[in-house]
Amino acid sequence: ALARLVEDAFGSSRRRLLGETNATNADAFNSTVAQWMLDIARSASSIAEESAEGRAQAISTLTALLNAAPDVLEGSARADGLEQLQSVLEASEYEGVDKDSTANAMSAVDAVLLADSSALSTVDLLAIGLAVAGSASGLGRSLLAGALAGEEVSTATGSTLNLTASRAYADAVQNVTLSPAFGVGGASPAPGNP
Repeated sequence: ALARLVEDAFGSSRRRLLGETNATNADAFNSTVAQWMLDIARSASSIAEESAEGRAQAISTLTALLNAAPDVLEGSARADGLEQLQSVLEASEYEGVDKDSTANAMSAVDAVLLADSSALSTVDLLAIGLAVAGSASGLGRSLLAGALAGEEVSTATGSTLNLTASRAYADAVQNVTLSPAFGVGGASPAPGNP
């Protein structure tokens, strides 16, 4: 329901502005509205992080914001949204997240990674990369909530990112150097993506 409201807000403001001006101005307006909504979400997140239901709602809200119009968001806004997502996921580390929240988190990361980044600065791209890695790490720890060493691997799959998390016995990793499979934090592209 919230995702629909966000999409309707972006769509109606874009249609209204397109009738009066060009798409660039509509995108600038939408970017401003999106940043304002992310600022509100940040204010509400600290309260939301206190309960599992609140965290699930915060993840859903951030996903709706990042999915609504990721191409019009400035790089700093994309990174900010994912940093907020990371914070909520880290708050979920001990209780975990449900399947819907996992799917929403992966959808938010996918939206940012699939958005047009051709006009973003190197600084913005680095901030987004760190926020993606942080969100993936937070989600991985949340997937491990209550898991014991030797139990089945937890996975989360998106269109741009696959995440696998498992606990290991201490003696299984004793005197072993663990290195990531690829990139920051062991993040690797999903099959079929470069």
